[in-house]
Amino acid sequence: MTDHRTDPPPVPPGLADLLDESLALLRSVRKSVRRVLDAVEDETGEFTIRDLVQKAGELEQSLRMALQIEIRFNEWRERHDGTYLAPDEIDFDAVRADLGCRIARLRQCCQDRRGPEGPE
Repeated sequence: MTDHRTDPPPVPPGLADLLDESLALLRSVRKSVRRVLDAVEDETGEFTIRDLVQKAGELEQSLRMALQIEIRFNEWRERHDGTYLAPDEIDFDAVRADLGCRIARLRQCCQDRRGPEGPE
């Protein structure tokens, strides 16, 4: 059978940390933008349109960073060329090949016992 491992490869520590950090940053910026939007809509004077533009810029920068990390993560996964299966997945091609080999060995074994002229 093909050597398919069920446990996915560990995510490199630096990449996992970057992913967690970018998600936290996105959440933080999203909350800030929401707060600024609410204040602008309520016209409390606490925030201005300029503040909103600044927060939108921060959000855009955070999104770019998250996309870069996602690209790196996907490239890392592709390097493992799909040899990992989830625990509930079955590689039917590998099972089929393994069964074919076993049947071939059984046939050979039976032919060896019978000899060249058939059963005794």
